[in-house]
Formats: sequence, C-alpha cells, structure tokens
Amino acid sequence: MSRAELKRIFLRDVLTGAAHSGLIPEMTVGAVMTPQPFMVRADCPAAELVLHFHEKQFRHFLVSDGGRLVGIISDRDVIPYFGEYVPRKSVKLNNVTAADLMSTDLITVEPTTLLAEAIQLMVNAGINSLPVVDGDVTVGILTSTDVFLSLEQLLFLALPAQEVT
Repeated sequence: MSRAELKRIFLRDVLTGAAHSGLIPEMTVGAVMTPQPFMVRADCPAAELVLHFHEKQFRHFLVSDGGRLVGIISDRDVIPYFGEYVPRKSVKLNNVTAADLMSTDLITVEPTTLLAEAIQLMVNAGINSLPVVDGDVTVGILTSTDVFLSLEQLLFLALPAQEVT
C-alpha cells in the first residue's frame, strides 16, 4: 500500500469524525500532519540526500543538528547539482551537505494551529511544507500533499453516495 493510500485511510477516519462533530472549521494541523517526520543531519552529504529522496519518496526533509531543528530541505534544493546547467560543476555531491542547501528561515506551526491558518501561512509564504513543533520538539511536518489529501477526503465526505477509493 502506498504512502498516499495509507494517509487517505487515516484522513478519512479523522475527517469523518470531525465532520460528524461539526468541527471541520476547527481542524488543527496535528490532525492531518505527518507525525514523526524523517529528519536528516546537517552534515548529511547531498549524494545521501538524493538516495533518501528516492527511497522515502518525500519531497521535503527537516534538518537537525544535535536533535535541534535547524532547517528544511526540498528535493528542488538538490536539482541544481545535476544536468547541463550545474552552477558549480567542480562541486561533487559528497562535498555538499544539507547545511549548504537547506533553508534556515523557518516558519513553524504548532499541532494546535488551525489548519486554515497553516494553509494561509503556506500560501502567503509560497512554501509547500511547515515543520510542526511543540516547544523545542519537532513532532511533525505539514506538507501540501497532506493538505491536498485532506481536501480530497473532505470532498468525498460531501458526496456520501460517492465510493471513496
């Protein structure tokens, strides 16, 4: 079963309960985020990042240094090191680390943040993911995929006769 299929099943249960309770507008990030996100160390070589992106099939990784959240990296941050238009052709992927590629100007949310507020932050900042923190502890990540799958399940809930796949 794919990661998206597992997430759909989870979200279907969460959103069905919220819909029956009339709590959809009060849905929080914690209800739909991906918990316990895969994190990479700041010193992780870019070559290893590429392997992780393929293996995990994620587009974003949170970056930690000594257990502390220090950045976020997207698969698109690694793309410039491939192909004909490589800006630094002499740089080998093993000499570039997550710390060299990551974004450090993090926008974070808490699990109790309303989902609508988090989506607004993502749209206004032009980003596709938000680290979810509880104090100093990273507890999850909210991605555009989480948001899209949540919307998909809400739309299916609006059509009760529709078979949800």
